[in-house]
Amino acid sequence: MKVLVISFRFAPFNSIGSNRINALVEFFKKNDIEYKVITSYVGKHKQKGFIPDENVHYVSWFDFRNFKKFKCNEFIESKNLYNSSKSVEKTSLKNKIILFIKTKLLTLLYPDPYITWVVNAKSVGAKLVKEFAPDVIYSSSYPYSSHITASYLAKKYKLKWFAELRDPWVNNHVKKNNSYFIDFVERKYSKYVLNYASRIVTVSNIWKENFENLYKTPCLLVRNGYVNNSVNSVKTIQTKKIDTKTILYTGSIFPKNQNIKSFLIYFNELACKNPKFKFCYVGGQVNYLKTLIGELKLNRGNFILMGKVPYSESVALQKEADYLLVLNWVNDKNDNSKGIIPGKFYEYLGANKPIILWNEGQVNELLDLSININKKLSGKKILIINHGNSLMKEIESFSYSSNMEVVQEFSRENQFNQLLREF
Repeated sequence: MKVLVISFRFAPFNSIGSNRINALVEFFKKNDIEYKVITSYVGKHKQKGFIPDENVHYVSWFDFRNFKKFKCNEFIESKNLYNSSKSVEKTSLKNKIILFIKTKLLTLLYPDPYITWVVNAKSVGAKLVKEFAPDVIYSSSYPYSSHITASYLAKKYKLKWFAELRDPWVNNHVKKNNSYFIDFVERKYSKYVLNYASRIVTVSNIWKENFENLYKTPCLLVRNGYVNNSVNSVKTIQTKKIDTKTILYTGSIFPKNQNIKSFLIYFNELACKNPKFKFCYVGGQVNYLKTLIGELKLNRGNFILMGKVPYSESVALQKEADYLLVLNWVNDKNDNSKGIIPGKFYEYLGANKPIILWNEGQVNELLDLSININKKLSGKKILIINHGNSLMKEIESFSYSSNMEVVQEFSRENQFNQLLREF
């Protein structure tokens, strides 16, 4: 079998989305499936030891956000990734005006700011289809422009095409709009692009149902899953002591839709009563958290704030922590919001450490999934917190089960096997 993968984000790009596609390609290698990948250059990256794959074809593109052309992958040394102590910089009026203008200009780039890569991707894709003769095309978004390239090739060469929507194109829970016109355009255009897809692949049951109703195309559920590996601890929580209990959160925070503020308040109360507890954050929003901790007048010593790290180090940190935090999405009027299951939830399952789901009364697929996993065990894997003032009590009475058999179905290998059978 031969598969042509089209994804704007791929190694050495470092994100939860690119990691899924990286893992899929590794799965293809393991199962002797021939593959080619069309992706974009990332410019400067911090993936030390990155080895280019001759089956991966990078294309140049112009970034209108920074008015810069990306035409190479260049390694740079990481600088002070850990325990960043940079002060929060105030945004000047000039920068605010520039940001406003840039934001308005970017709205003209549809369906996403990365649309410029499609021209080169189509050209490379046409050449590869003739030389490689793939049996199936597999495209992944975000960005949605990956599907534009795939749609073009699938239609022109009459190929089977699987379109992966890791997030909704229409009625997206993050990129919200209140415009009836934009909603109308997105529905029409996404249907036009995805009309030729043989299957739409997505990551939650709710989205599967919503997409089947919208696109009238059979959908396949392939959850994000976790990677079976044995990453050694990199010991990067520098202030961790033997008697310290760390609660770790990795990746992005969405302040408007996740109750990070209430968690910090209740955790600070816990840590002040029991100083052995520390909250560790790893990601790109250190300055935001510093500001929030200051505004809430919390004890700064209870928090370890680190910057971004490569994916392998993030996984190692998860294995080193005592508890792993997931912030559930606050339900809103968006029908798709109830299908949100952060990729880190599966990473945490793979780390085999206790998970704290900061739920606060939400009812959605992530809660249902957590409850069902716990039901299969004599102990529990997930500590569901609906009332913050019970955090200490819940932790003290929590009985953790390290049994991995009940979550084996969520390994990426098992999830990708479902995809392979569908191919």
